[in-house]
Amino acid sequence: MFEMMFDELLKKYDEDFNWSFIVFTNKYFIEEAKREIKKGHPLYGETIYSTAKCDSNDDVMYVISGERYVIIHLTYSGNTDISYPHFILFKNLEEALNYIEKRYLQE
Repeated sequence: MFEMMFDELLKKYDEDFNWSFIVFTNKYFIEEAKREIKKGHPLYGETIYSTAKCDSNDDVMYVISGERYVIIHLTYSGNTDISYPHFILFKNLEEALNYIEKRYLQE
């Protein structure tokens, strides 16, 4: 489902589209998110799988429990503030992809 819907955006905007598909098991982005999400953060303890990466910033989209999606702005730092990393939670894939498309068109 994800791959099909994401592929529609890629075809619609061609090579100018600034998001790239990444496999669910890409350990690099999963481990970075886990490293940055500290105890007390709203996403702490969630099982996450990476799905897509924005090529123009450090945003990565993940699927989490309940088939919800979240875009996390990774900091790649040792920040200990539990309000980081910033994130946007979506109730489903369609909502997440609509947000990505809207942001792409605004940039």
